[in-house]
Amino acid sequence: MVKKINPKNFMRHHKFFLSFFNFCIKQYQFIKFVLVGLIVVSIDYFFYELFNVVFLMSFSNSKRISFILGGVFSFFLNKRFTFNSKNKSPILPFFFILINLLSFGMNTLSHDFSFKYFTGNYPFLISTSVSALINFFGQKHIVFK
Repeated sequence: MVKKINPKNFMRHHKFFLSFFNFCIKQYQFIKFVLVGLIVVSIDYFFYELFNVVFLMSFSNSKRISFILGGVFSFFLNKRFTFNSKNKSPILPFFFILINLLSFGMNTLSHDFSFKYFTGNYPFLISTSVSALINFFGQKHIVFK
């Protein structure tokens, strides 16, 4: 015997599945952002070590330069892959730079602050986490909206 579906229950379940689907899409975008972030962090870390170990720059200056290089890769990967932005406005890079200036400031401050209390790669990881949160919300809601 086939059970009949009550129309009220169907609509309630339908709304649940729609909201669940929307939630998954939003999470998928964040997952893509994290994947791009892992690539960018790898680039950031490579240059951080390169400038510090090979070129004997200070930790602070190495971090500043590596962050900027990672930011260039971040713009193009997030524009195309994460947020699927087709916006060709010449002001788009300006907003990206503003968000990244804020992120850059917080990145370097958190790196230098945490460097006083932690050793090893912890200052790098802390500063990268701070800038990742600023970048996701800034890019999602301001740059690539």
